[in-house]
Formats: sequence, structure tokens, C-alpha cells
Amino acid sequence: MVMAVHLPDDVAAVLAERADERGVTVAELICALVERSDRRRALETYIGGADGPVRESFDIHRARKELADDLLKEHQAIREDFAGRRARSTGRSAGLD
Repeated sequence: MVMAVHLPDDVAAVLAERADERGVTVAELICALVERSDRRRALETYIGGADGPVRESFDIHRARKELADDLLKEHQAIREDFAGRRARSTGRSAGLD
């Protein structure tokens, strides 16, 4: 399937830069990001579902919260990086809404 996605120039520039850093195309980078997101979602759903014997207590609610916190931190770091790049390209401060 071919799909056209219209992105702001600054977003497209960040994607192109990140793809170049990794030595892949923008399309390959986007596919990898989507796949990574899907894997994390599947992992978060699966946590605690192991068949092996339990040798120590496991709190699935805490594990899910910790994973969600990690994902939010990663998202915030990406957002701040993007805001900083955008601010540098436009000459404005990098205030986040």
C-alpha cells in the first residue's frame, strides 16, 4: 500500500535527519517506529503472563505503571528534542505547551 502523508517541514526535516543518522530511509524509520510502538504495547499487555514457576512476588499493576512511566518519559524527551530543534530553526525559545 502506498500512502501520502503531509508533514510540516520541520517534522519532515527531523525525520529525514534521524533516518540519515540510522542509515535508513524515512519510510523505513517510520515503519520501525510503528513496529516498536506495537511491540511495546504487546509487551505491556503480556507482562505477568509467563508460564514458568514464580520465584518471587510480582506486582503486575506496579509493572504496568513503571512501563507506562518509562514510555511517558521517552515521549517527553522526544517532544523536548523536537521543540528545541523547532525553536532553533525559527529562532524562538523552546517553551512547551
